Amino acid sequence: MFAKSGKYLALFLAVSGALQAQPFMFPRGIVNAASLLPPGLPNGAIARGSVFSIFGRNLGPAAAAQASAFPLQTTLAGVSIRVTQGTTTVEAIPVFVRGDQINAILPSNTPLGMVSVRVTMNNLTSNPLPLRVAASGFGIVAANSGGYGPGVVQNFVTSEVQPVNSLTTTARGGQIITLWGTGLGAALNADNQPPQPGNLPTRLEVMVGGKQARVLYSGRSPCCSGTDQIVFEVPGDAPAGCWVPVQVVTDGSVTSNTVTMAIHPEGQACTEPSNPAGAALARGGKLGIFALVRSVLRQEVMVPQPGDVTSDTMTVQFREERGGQFAFNPMLSLPPQGTCTAFGTAGNLLGPEDSFAALLPSGRFLDGGTSVTVIGPGGARQPRAPRNGRVLVASLGGALGTYSGFPSSLFLQPGGYQIQAGGGAEVGAARASFDVPMPFTWSNRGQLATVDRSRELELTWTGVPSTHSIIVLGASADLPVNVTGIFACAAPQGATQFRVPPYILRTLPAGRQNLTKSIGHLYLLAAPVNDPARMQATGLDAGFAFGLHMQGRTVAYR
Repeated sequence: MFAKSGKYLALFLAVSGALQAQPFMFPRGIVNAASLLPPGLPNGAIARGSVFSIFGRNLGPAAAAQASAFPLQTTLAGVSIRVTQGTTTVEAIPVFVRGDQINAILPSNTPLGMVSVRVTMNNLTSNPLPLRVAASGFGIVAANSGGYGPGVVQNFVTSEVQPVNSLTTTARGGQIITLWGTGLGAALNADNQPPQPGNLPTRLEVMVGGKQARVLYSGRSPCCSGTDQIVFEVPGDAPAGCWVPVQVVTDGSVTSNTVTMAIHPEGQACTEPSNPAGAALARGGKLGIFALVRSVLRQEVMVPQPGDVTSDTMTVQFREERGGQFAFNPMLSLPPQGTCTAFGTAGNLLGPEDSFAALLPSGRFLDGGTSVTVIGPGGARQPRAPRNGRVLVASLGGALGTYSGFPSSLFLQPGGYQIQAGGGAEVGAARASFDVPMPFTWSNRGQLATVDRSRELELTWTGVPSTHSIIVLGASADLPVNVTGIFACAAPQGATQFRVPPYILRTLPAGRQNLTKSIGHLYLLAAPVNDPARMQATGLDAGFAFGLHMQGRTVAYR
């Protein structure tokens, strides 16, 4: 009996070991190797001939293996990838394999549309994953390998001198730039052979700070299969700044991820005269941010009757930023006035558990305590500490407008305010005095229930103080596929209107006909420029305080 039990135990352990070694691809774990944009976003498909990444476990050997010679093979260190549509199957070409990640080339003859992908590792086959294959869909390589922030773009000086663009090594108008990425489309020769140089037939536009650049070359890099180079000329009227957005649009409809490049009229280190907080980020060090926000959101979706929901919010952040030539923080690295940037991410950033304040954080969070007092025309309030102690986002009050039965608890009114933070282990007691501005008027808010992503979106407003400018924020969350697209545009100071271009709007997922399965928001935010109020605290190198007024509405992105 015991012998038989031992035999069964040995068999169980053998089977368990085999199961544990089974390759497993994470759900939605196949992405463009440069952009990393999740599937489900409009720009989340994988282009023929491009390099894509698979994330999971037991996908390859514990020690990484990399293809090193042509012709490339369809098996690398025991790993192969089959791509199937109906009765058609093609073999992807692995170029990097490791237990948690595979980088591979999607063959140029892969069928368009939906396919199924399976990984085989030492004769064990993974779960299948669906994948959308497109003719083109460009991903730009970023310096942080995360698909956002400063891009891997090189300034052409001479054929031997082509430094990577950075906050300290900037480009000038008219300068030639080489941009790196993947996804221009099918190759001119076999994917397993050294790439044949030459312009690919894919129609494309390169946008630099909203200005179309002259393209000189768009095709494979001679070095690497699946890797593309785009050579372009910086438009003479491109805006200057540390984080000028760059996008590539292929076939007139698919917008890449957004990266940034630094531009200065004389090629000197970039400057941010209208964004002191961004300038402090570039220097690096310990930074603090106080913000008081009055937000008025017009609700017209899934409510008994349209109405405004008003909320007063306080945000406190303390973080140590690395700074340097590739410094970037989405909350502080604003695009130059008159331009737009965009992000795409997995998850629902419009849900109650998420916050724009924590979007793609950078640096190290500092302990500044959780005891905060806000003093203003309406008295003093001490909001409760948040569950996430890294970014303190706390409610100061709210009102449901036309919805009866809920009394108003609003706190923020135009006028002067003080914030006093008690301090923590790394940041001492902090103080700031600043103003919350008068509300402005969003003139055409009532006319924007539906936003057509294929057309320019015009926004108009009045009553913004001369010391402030408008930031346009748009977001769309697709709940069944769990993705969110976000864009941000900075209007010129003193402007009363702004037009969001279609190539930016197309980065957002379209809203679904079933209104419970998607969320769409559009906001205008009035923010001070040039000289925001300062925060004083021991342990900080720089601190800023903002009083913000924001108006929004629910929209359907079509």
